[in-house]
Amino acid sequence: MKYLTLAILAALIIISGCSKDAPLALEQQESYNVLDVQTQDNEVQCKKHKPYRRLPIIAKYTATTETIKPPDFANGDYILEIEANGVGHSTLLGPSKMYFYEYINLGVSPSEMSSDNISLSSIRTGDKIEGSLTGIAFPVNETDVTFEGTFYIEGGTGKFVGAKGEVEFKGEATTDLATGAGSGWVKFKGHVLINKHPLS
Repeated sequence: MKYLTLAILAALIIISGCSKDAPLALEQQESYNVLDVQTQDNEVQCKKHKPYRRLPIIAKYTATTETIKPPDFANGDYILEIEANGVGHSTLLGPSKMYFYEYINLGVSPSEMSSDNISLSSIRTGDKIEGSLTGIAFPVNETDVTFEGTFYIEGGTGKFVGAKGEVEFKGEATTDLATGAGSGWVKFKGHVLINKHPLS
């Protein structure tokens, strides 16, 4: 019991030594999330969390779509594959481009949307936010739809390396039934966690 008490006191002394640094400014405290203490092989180690900044993002793009693979209803294939390209503006990226390759399940109502390849990229710097999306689409008539969902940010390039977050989106689209081409708009609104020291 005596040795156990001494071991606990020693651990407390080491932990308190980890936090004797000068107090962090408020911004730094939010970035570093205080000190994290880990115990391994009877040693107490102190380390800082990766510093992230939580920034709002609002963006809007006008887009064109192209049908890559139409559904084959006769053979039970209800998946429509489309590719979309858009241009617009984002609070984080400035003038920027949007791209996604999307799968739309027309066999359910409302239609289910998914993509594992969506990106928003700055026209000026080339920095890019990347991730995936899921959503649903509601037909308005034979050619028009409204849609909404979530963009899951899973990294990027430039200052967005290691970025993460969830951003809501909504929009409208019109499709030319004869050509499969479409046009519309998409709005994004949410927050992005950006690593203050991204790996190059």
